[in-house]
Amino acid sequence: MGYREKINIYVSVEIKDQIITDAMRFEILKRDNRTVNRNRFLSMLLCGYHDIYRDENSKVRKSIVNTLSKCNLSESKRSEIAEEILKDDFLLSDYDKSSKTVAISLKPTADTEGIISWIEKEELAGRDSLSNYLRRMILSFFRKPMWERERILFQEKYQRIQDLCEEKCPIAFSLKKDSKQFHNVNPYKIAVGKDEMFNYLICTEINTKTNRQEVISYRLSRIKTVKTTSNIPPITKELEKLCERTIHTAPQYAINSDVEICVELNDKGTELYNRIYLGRPQYIRVQEHQGKHYYYFNCSEEQAFQYFRKFHADTAIICSPNSLVQRIKDFHQNVVSAYKEKEVVKNV
Repeated sequence: MGYREKINIYVSVEIKDQIITDAMRFEILKRDNRTVNRNRFLSMLLCGYHDIYRDENSKVRKSIVNTLSKCNLSESKRSEIAEEILKDDFLLSDYDKSSKTVAISLKPTADTEGIISWIEKEELAGRDSLSNYLRRMILSFFRKPMWERERILFQEKYQRIQDLCEEKCPIAFSLKKDSKQFHNVNPYKIAVGKDEMFNYLICTEINTKTNRQEVISYRLSRIKTVKTTSNIPPITKELEKLCERTIHTAPQYAINSDVEICVELNDKGTELYNRIYLGRPQYIRVQEHQGKHYYYFNCSEEQAFQYFRKFHADTAIICSPNSLVQRIKDFHQNVVSAYKEKEVVKNV
């Protein structure tokens, strides 16, 4: 079956850049795993957002018409005014009013051809161009927070996992980076990261090295085909508590231990801790001793490692637990070794 030719949509340069940025963030790439697949991104946006966008517009339109009912206008005139407000003012953002626009193209596919035909026939009916309608839809999409955009783009997968979490049904899936390895898990909840960027599936999975069930976190956009499965031990009360702690602390870093983490910070380290907020663990208490500040954390070792490895040794020193101390030592020693072995090539 053949599909119509590509549709040109005229947007601001900022929106075009935002499309590329989101496609990179959500890893919507071509087969080379480097180049953004813009048509796939736009197709996913259309499939995941069309119904939501239509319903949101309908509610706003109804609200405008109700407000205009106080005026001495006919019903058809109120509807006409509401439509114009939606098209020309309410749904436009500041950076879309820039005089400089560029064309981005959408090539209809098997997934989007039917939606596009519906929009033309039922929603536009000759009152506006398809290009303008799609432009407004894209603008509306980018006014939403990043975590919500992720749920829209991966709506079908998000809703399926959400339903299976509520049913407490074990599932199996692979990840984009390794589609041949399947993960058999007990889904618990989908939670938004503290930075409000991505969604994470909090679940439990058997650790093949220890043969014990552990809490683990997977980013929604990286999960591939989801299937139901069986023969997985249910989530225990102890693991449920760890799942809740993970959600409360930082959903991207699963917690599997009650071991407290201690980090020594001097004044400069404290200043950096207050400034570097991305991925920052929340301390539970601070003790002062000989001009040093000892921060105590009840987070995962992974979160503490990823965060404090950014700090210089003269600002922050991890004191405990020993496993984390050794890990940070190994990390810095490996960095030094790599630079010693690297032949520096100048003027490249």
